[in-house]
Amino acid sequence: MSSRPSQVVLLVGGDLLATARLERAAADAGAELRRASPEKMVEAIESEIPDLLVLDLDRGRSDVLDSLAEARSRGLATGRVVGYFSHVDGSLRAQAHAAGCRALPRGRFWSTLPEELRAPEAQA
Repeated sequence: MSSRPSQVVLLVGGDLLATARLERAAADAGAELRRASPEKMVEAIESEIPDLLVLDLDRGRSDVLDSLAEARSRGLATGRVVGYFSHVDGSLRAQAHAAGCRALPRGRFWSTLPEELRAPEAQA
């Protein structure tokens, strides 16, 4: 019987480099990384509620925000939700905030990720 890791991080979208970076950071924090496409996000949340939901807003755009809205409309807990995006796309940031996602420019996301993973209760 396997035990649940201290934290489950679900990455939606994300290229190979982002996945590798997030996987390494999650492992360093004792968390386990899971991945899902925007189309499978609701299903992934339903099967195991993530402690931290990370959204690649540049890749997923409205699909990932629509999936977030669907998950919430179905009463699924999504844990903390943070998304990263290109700092030049202010409208995407506004859309993410309206959907209940803490949206950070890509550079800031990567620089604050270790703290995000270490202190989940401080980010809630």
